[in-house]
Amino acid sequence: MQAVLSPPCWAAAGSPPGRPARTDNDALIKPIDFALAIGVAIDAFLVRMTLVPAVLALAGRHAWWLPVWLDRLLPDLDVEGTSLEKAVPKHSERAPEPEPVV
Repeated sequence: MQAVLSPPCWAAAGSPPGRPARTDNDALIKPIDFALAIGVAIDAFLVRMTLVPAVLALAGRHAWWLPVWLDRLLPDLDVEGTSLEKAVPKHSERAPEPEPVV
């Protein structure tokens, strides 16, 4: 009967039983890693920093258009608190301060 090694035992040895040790000269993974890194860099710098802002500038207000049916379905999220500003009286319109009790 063969003894089964638990993961911490074979992790210290470098590779699981029955598999060859991983080498740093893996010819299959390195080109994939390099292509992924180039793709992420192109997406970050070319697409998201130049093309998307340029298209939004060209589209103007039409870039932020929302269909009426979708506007009715989505909840009205008041992130900046503009509805609170309308509900609370302004500083000039607030009630007078109460008289101190002696």
